[in-house]
Amino acid sequence: MSDPSPDPNGTPPSGGLSPVATCCPQVSTFDGSRNAAKVRGFDARTNLAQTRDADEYWIPPDAAKSVPSDRMTQDGAAWVSVMVGDETEVEASFEGHTSGACIANSTFEVTPAGIAEVSPARGSASGMSLTLRGISAGEATVRVSCDGEDIGWFHVVCYEPIALSVTIGCIKTALSRSVSYSVGALSNVLNGAFNAAGITIGLSDVGEIDLSGSASIATADAALRSIVPVPYYSEGFGELRGQNAFLGNPTGADLQTLKLIADAAKLHAGASAGRYLWFFVPDDVPSRFSGVVPEIGDARGFVFKNFEGAIGGQTMADSYAILAHELGHALGLFHPDDDRIGNQLPNHLKASLGQPVTAEPATNTEPAINPTPRALDPKNVGLIMQRDPLNMMGYWPIFKEQTFLRKNQWDAVRAVASAI
Repeated sequence: MSDPSPDPNGTPPSGGLSPVATCCPQVSTFDGSRNAAKVRGFDARTNLAQTRDADEYWIPPDAAKSVPSDRMTQDGAAWVSVMVGDETEVEASFEGHTSGACIANSTFEVTPAGIAEVSPARGSASGMSLTLRGISAGEATVRVSCDGEDIGWFHVVCYEPIALSVTIGCIKTALSRSVSYSVGALSNVLNGAFNAAGITIGLSDVGEIDLSGSASIATADAALRSIVPVPYYSEGFGELRGQNAFLGNPTGADLQTLKLIADAAKLHAGASAGRYLWFFVPDDVPSRFSGVVPEIGDARGFVFKNFEGAIGGQTMADSYAILAHELGHALGLFHPDDDRIGNQLPNHLKASLGQPVTAEPATNTEPAINPTPRALDPKNVGLIMQRDPLNMMGYWPIFKEQTFLRKNQWDAVRAVASAI
């Protein structure tokens, strides 16, 4: 018998079938929400890569990546804060193979679980919104993975909420003037800064406190005016030298006088709060300083300018930012150049003091950085952090842009606020 006719379809292949490769984006990067009202805290500076465009975790995009065991690693990954029971929003973007089908293969996971919840759990498009809900106090990482490989991450700190009572008012004396301010606008600035640390500011306005009839206050008030002995640049007034100014030649006695006046205003107002912020604006001489607290951690903070008719384009918004800066001092924060600052800022930010600031584009959460926003007092040029020029506790000359705190600063203000 002859052999059967050959199979017209040919001989079937031998061996197993090869799987179809999963299509994945190469990297996922993050920014805060485009809706500022949905952002609590977004910090892209603490883990800023040592060398920009070289050391970030997503460069090169095709390299294998894994989340570092230490969350304080300079890999460019951001820190995001949220309060227990609250929500914040993050924008997730993808690079490389960014078709919807490829992005849909990526998943978001919070590790360890139980600190926060993220939704949706799967990618959909570049520029998508992620909602992060705080579940319990602690720190975690949101990992983005595809086909078993990590393609990006950001870190989360979830805080138990702290409510802080703050009194605002204007001190009127024989030599200081009335100030019109918006409680709502100031509240927005304070909460915009301190919500990042899980602190909600309850602002109570006592209005104008008139101490002009007190002889002892008049004497104390007059004593705060003295000659500025050396060249000094006062924001809103230009250079002061050899002229009478408010806190012109500050001494410890001046700080004691400010405490006396603030305590008299508090007694007059019958106010009781965790912290006090006062407009105390001289009407007879320029002020050498924009604001002050008598000492770090003191309950009393002052702003000495409302910038009416000021040179340089400042507005009341700058005064509100100064008050936020002084509240930072009242909650234990130091200037970045202060030897006492400890670990409130990472070393790579502190080490950038005095280096030339580079131009940077705006992000969803922070304005663009213009390296020369306007003429600076030479003494302040060396006190700006190149790597964090908009830090709220620094010396950037456009105060209303300078409202950002970073992860370690969040922790530091909480340590003080929780004990009040």
